[in-house]
Amino acid sequence: MATLPSVNLIAVLGAAIASMVIGAIWYSPNMFGKKWTKLTMKAQMPKGASKKAIADMKEQMQKSMMKGYALTFVTTLITAYVLAVLARLIGATTVMGGAEVGFLVWLGFVATNSLGGYIWENDPIDMYFLKAGFSLVALVVMGAIVAFWV
Repeated sequence: MATLPSVNLIAVLGAAIASMVIGAIWYSPNMFGKKWTKLTMKAQMPKGASKKAIADMKEQMQKSMMKGYALTFVTTLITAYVLAVLARLIGATTVMGGAEVGFLVWLGFVATNSLGGYIWENDPIDMYFLKAGFSLVALVVMGAIVAFWV
């Protein structure tokens, strides 16, 4: 196996933090948070569920938020690191070059694989667009950061 190129770990950290900020904005009630909650509840609750069951599910979601944020940050750090390695391997050292790497990663891996939720798991197409849209923005910004901040 080839030796991986060295990358700027501060840039990786910055890209991961940027992605978390984008996620906080994207999924806020003022952007797509209400829609995401509605789609998630619809997908996970049986038809005709009681108001108590819905309230219990919302409470459970809130209780697991900190664990979710922590795990998401770890996976986002890994994503930022892989983007940085790819940017170095490709030779992308500008904001635009990094954004292109982020876009290609999104198009080739995220946009295509995420369709499985719609195709096989009965997720609404709106959920696909909501999640894929966030991933597109986050990966393009992360790619720009790690490539520029070589």
